[in-house]
Amino acid sequence: MKAFVCLSVSFSTWNILWSMGALDTSEAQRELPVMDRSALAMAKQAGAEEIIALGWVQATDESVFRQGLAFGANRAVRIAQPLDEAAATDPLVVASGLAEAIRKLAGADSAPPGAAGEPAKAEPAKAEPAKVLVFCGEASAEFGRGAVGPMLAELLGIPVVTSARALEAAGGVLTVQAWEDDGVATFKLDGPAVVTVGADAPAPGKPNMMAAAKAMRAPIETIDIEPRPASLRPRGVTSNEQRRRGKEPVAGSNLAETVQVLFGRLRERKVV
Repeated sequence: MKAFVCLSVSFSTWNILWSMGALDTSEAQRELPVMDRSALAMAKQAGAEEIIALGWVQATDESVFRQGLAFGANRAVRIAQPLDEAAATDPLVVASGLAEAIRKLAGADSAPPGAAGEPAKAEPAKAEPAKVLVFCGEASAEFGRGAVGPMLAELLGIPVVTSARALEAAGGVLTVQAWEDDGVATFKLDGPAVVTVGADAPAPGKPNMMAAAKAMRAPIETIDIEPRPASLRPRGVTSNEQRRRGKEPVAGSNLAETVQVLFGRLRERKVV
């Protein structure tokens, strides 16, 4: 059985552009998200014959694939076509591209093409592909909404377990524990499925030096997938600090003091 682990990129630090209401990640360090590391650990626990790290990641962020290889992936495959900001934050665009890539890499037929002038449409597989397991970090790249995993399962036509916290394999059957509204539910899986990994799943420690050195020498494969048009258009990000400052009155004991307070906050960019 093959296991696919969908990788994304997180940022260790970022700057908030107060005047624009946006996050500046141009100088931030890229790294593999903690939940993606947990997903790699679960793929290893599942006893997969091959673990493929797959992601729609820019060429400049290939370091996350190196990290994925160091954490246990056997192969790393990057979808070559770049995504603009709107497409990268639209979960349906990301999920449809990942679904098509998984079909190709699993040996199943790719999605049928659309009408003339339209991009290829990702439809559920008509015949079940070679047995595959797909693992995703629940807080995915599209602003942590966790929508990619369930959409991916629907497009592949296979079941999904969300918010997984633990996994055990025995006799070809997987036992997955996942959070539900009022506690922990247990599921049995004996076929293809998508598993999204929650924040409380145990993450592996740092890889050893030998695994890291091997990952640095391993090739990063690419696959061509034509993205579908984006339906969502991001308009910006409002931080918690901005919301709090928006409700905080600017006041002083008299007019002169109030103006001084206002000028001070404007200099600190703390007034929206």
